Amino acid sequence: MNYRLGEVSELSSKRCNNFEIDGKSIAVLYSQGTFYALSNTCPHKGASMCAGDIRGTMIPSNPSEINYDMEDKVLVCPWHGYEFDIETGKPLFGVTKSKLKTYTVFEENGDLFIQI
Repeated sequence: MNYRLGEVSELSSKRCNNFEIDGKSIAVLYSQGTFYALSNTCPHKGASMCAGDIRGTMIPSNPSEINYDMEDKVLVCPWHGYEFDIETGKPLFGVTKSKLKTYTVFEENGDLFIQI
């Protein structure tokens, strides 16, 4: 089932918008010109993911190197810092096996929709 979330221009003005749909709390993120939709509840202790940051992260590297990557593609839990890939909902670096559920979002005639 598809649900209208609002106008693209309105939703893109914020990095994260929280919606309650069919009893689910869903975070709709806007990053680098693309919308993503994930569960708004951290699987670790239930924090609101919309209260967290969207940023990049340090990635594995060689000794004596510091490599930062995934700019604006990582959603960070505000309570304990768990990091999740906003495209897949998967946690980074094996901190937890639980992922954030992802949802399909699409634009149509200037409006944004989510498929549940």
